[in-house]
Amino acid sequence: MYQKSIRGSLVAFLLTYSLLVSLCNGACYNREARLSSSGEKPDGCMDGDIKRALNSSWFNEECMKCTCDSHGEVNCCSRRPTPLVSDQACEAVLNRTSCTYVIRRIDNSSEPCESWASM
Repeated sequence: MYQKSIRGSLVAFLLTYSLLVSLCNGACYNREARLSSSGEKPDGCMDGDIKRALNSSWFNEECMKCTCDSHGEVNCCSRRPTPLVSDQACEAVLNRTSCTYVIRRIDNSSEPCESWASM
């Protein structure tokens, strides 16, 4: 009887954990390789006007982690948690240099807010 209880708890934990992991992964997008003619092998990926090396990774201007795969496709995913601000007098502002959020008061940006939760 005790083993069934542990097994059931373990299954519930794993299901909950897998759901949370999928929710926390954030948004992703893929861009196909840009080839000038069919059959051409890519020598990199285009990230706007910047050519990235095959099998490389970087953070773009939206702080998404991007990779250039061996086929010349760009895959980008958001990996940062987005804060939920519960106080309407506060806002979450993305610092694009450090790829972190600053939670601050709307009427006084130098004053931090205390009431928020990360999602």
